[in-house]
Amino acid sequence: MNRNRILIISLLALLSIFALAACTAAPKVETLEGADRDAVLAFSEPMADNLLEGMNAGDYAAFSKDFTPDMLKAMPESSLAGMKTSVTAKIGAYVSREVSAVQKVDQYYRVVYKAKFEQDDAVQLLLTFTQSEPHQVAGLFFTSDKLKQ
Repeated sequence: MNRNRILIISLLALLSIFALAACTAAPKVETLEGADRDAVLAFSEPMADNLLEGMNAGDYAAFSKDFTPDMLKAMPESSLAGMKTSVTAKIGAYVSREVSAVQKVDQYYRVVYKAKFEQDDAVQLLLTFTQSEPHQVAGLFFTSDKLKQ
């Protein structure tokens, strides 16, 4: 009888673990097309321009112009110089970008770019924007093999 009880408790614990795992599943990602995609790009492209041109110029006001309050806290003015050292020192200045995907991820929009920098033409740039208005930049991520070195 004790073995059956232990088996039942073990099964219940295992089911609880599976239930918790289901609750913490990865966010749902929906790729946007057509008019929905165009609507996101209409506000996100000017913000991306501000951010990237500000980064190249070392102009924090332009770089952070469209940041959420949380982004401003996470990337204060002093962080721009550090980012320039860690990013542009390895891949050069930003040159251009091409939209790879526009996605809806939970309460955000994510625009994925293939970006070209002076020393690396295969940089993945992810910009995350709030869905609610006024739309703001909520995340910035660079991925490049050269940045890993």
